[in-house]
Amino acid sequence: MITKELFGKKPCGCPVDAYTLTNKNGASVVILTLGGIIQQINMPDRDGKMADLVCG
Repeated sequence: MITKELFGKKPCGCPVDAYTLTNKNGASVVILTLGGIIQQINMPDRDGKMADLVCG
């Protein structure tokens, strides 16, 4: 599934969107339209607990 939401705006007023791609297991990645920045990668561990793998 792919969802889109407004993340913010650049100083010029142009929108920055966040696209979230999610698979059937609940793993997801959030990508910003500001240079294709990966904001989050969420993956389940062996116990099913979700963890964000992106540092920073």
